[in-house]
Amino acid sequence: MKEEHLGNSQQSLVSNNEDQVVPAKTLVQYIAASAAALGILASGMTLGWTSPAGDNGKNLQSLYGINISSEEFSWISAIAPVGATLMCIPTGILADTIGRKYSMLLMVVPFTIGWLLIICANSVLMFCVGRFINGLCGGAFCVTVPIYIAEIAESNIRGTLGSFFQLHITVGIFITYVLGSIVNMRILSIICAIMPLIFFGTFMFMPESPIYYLKKGDVDSARKSLIRLRGVQYNVENELQSHKDALVENNTNTTPFWTVLKSKATVKGFIIAYGLMFFQQMCGVNVVVFYADSIFEKAGSALKSDYSAMIVGAIQIVAVCVSTLVVDRAGRRILLLTSIIFLCLTTCALGIYFYLLQINEDVSTIRWLPLASICIFIIMFNVGFGPLPWMMTGEIFPAEVKGVAASSACFLNSALVFVVTKYFSNVSQIIGVGETFWLFSVVCAIGTVFVYLLVPETKGKTLEEIQRELNGS
Repeated sequence: MKEEHLGNSQQSLVSNNEDQVVPAKTLVQYIAASAAALGILASGMTLGWTSPAGDNGKNLQSLYGINISSEEFSWISAIAPVGATLMCIPTGILADTIGRKYSMLLMVVPFTIGWLLIICANSVLMFCVGRFINGLCGGAFCVTVPIYIAEIAESNIRGTLGSFFQLHITVGIFITYVLGSIVNMRILSIICAIMPLIFFGTFMFMPESPIYYLKKGDVDSARKSLIRLRGVQYNVENELQSHKDALVENNTNTTPFWTVLKSKATVKGFIIAYGLMFFQQMCGVNVVVFYADSIFEKAGSALKSDYSAMIVGAIQIVAVCVSTLVVDRAGRRILLLTSIIFLCLTTCALGIYFYLLQINEDVSTIRWLPLASICIFIIMFNVGFGPLPWMMTGEIFPAEVKGVAASSACFLNSALVFVVTKYFSNVSQIIGVGETFWLFSVVCAIGTVFVYLLVPETKGKTLEEIQRELNGS
């Protein structure tokens, strides 16, 4: 009854006027994608939580009365990506076993426990355990949300809906930046703990992925799911048959793992997904996100560091909104190329500034450079390399192996987040902050070549057409 009601209400909420910004038949797709992405918003709040904690967690120390060394705070920051890394592969298996929807809903319980540990922490260990559990849940959402959105969306709006992933991450980070300047860290943690509950109350009413049902041989449930997503006036039979044909075409008698190894399309998918995830993290974005406050303090910015961080967070949201509007018009490749070229230039500029500081040059005339460079970096990251690797990971793998394949790409991403976050301080102390940013710049230059030579355009193509193209058909 709920499925029929949602499908019928879709038609009544929005008229069939073709001039509507969001046509009736796509409304439920927008709602479902937005509801799923609330889990990503909760994960974004986990990412941004370390910034208002202050340099070496000074705000945590004063509030909780716990002595935290710089090494201990680096682990509090970096332990969440460790949890995400360990959760990626199990989540892919879980998503293929019990479904995309219930895999996400299941994460609410540990997510809440993780925040409760942080709220009630009386030791560094409790902070670390809570952050580790929150990282587990964040990793699970990073695997399942792109898959879910790619599988429920029509090809002409898949890019827009796929951008919801990065949009909600940036909104989550921005919320923690703003609230962190208003309330203390314990109240901030309580607010963060509420978000997974909001996700649960919203997403539990959304449909399961029709492709998941087809994988399980449940054609009737797949049909009902498509009707809810497309509307009762939409003839779902052609789309249903297209998905069924694609599953039959890619089906073999071997396990999904061996299917991945043998299929030309999925091998190419791994190269593309792993490459995009590598360059997304090795461009240095999480250095900016995790250490925004301390970067501005060390740079001697005239603005208070928390205000500078809020500016960065607001710019992130605007940039992702721009990407959401243009990704299904401009295409993936041009946005990726434009994005990584600017990432290369801005990290080079940051390297120059910090190098001048290291050699005691007068930088008073270019105090604006760190904020300007980071703002441009954040804009261009969120226009291209922020949302698109996640979106394309949901697009480029066949349904039979998508859970395991996408989770392995997420595993790589989370491992790189840990490496960059944990060892940025160590590397910058050894070779210098300026030289570290130059290292990021070199990686971005290599990433430009990678995108130009290897990444295909998927704009406007069905999931089946993308597989045929990767297979050379």
